[in-house]
Amino acid sequence: MAEATVSTILEQMTAITIDKAIEAWSLVQGAEKEVKRLETNFKALWLELEDAEEKEYVDKQVKLWLDKFRDVSYDMEDVLDEWETVVQQLQTDPSCSASVRKWKSIVMLQLCQSTSSEISRVP
Repeated sequence: MAEATVSTILEQMTAITIDKAIEAWSLVQGAEKEVKRLETNFKALWLELEDAEEKEYVDKQVKLWLDKFRDVSYDMEDVLDEWETVVQQLQTDPSCSASVRKWKSIVMLQLCQSTSSEISRVP
């Protein structure tokens, strides 16, 4: 009787874990596309920034826009840097034991989810 209960609980926990892992993986995959989009937009925005800086001294509206733009661009840069750091950390040290690599992968997946959420908040 106890074995059947434990078996049922384990099956349910396994199903939940698999569902969460699939959800997390799709979130990370979506984040990779968003990172590429952000990088492209970031490069284009910096070109606009150079033009706007020339007009900053003439037009106060441009100056206000430029200040907001700088804030957003710094946020984008921070998120992209954080993503790059997480990706680099995902490359595990081959000298680690299998159990250490598993735990490291779990932690890195959580970092990827967190970073992915941050990426989606950047305009």
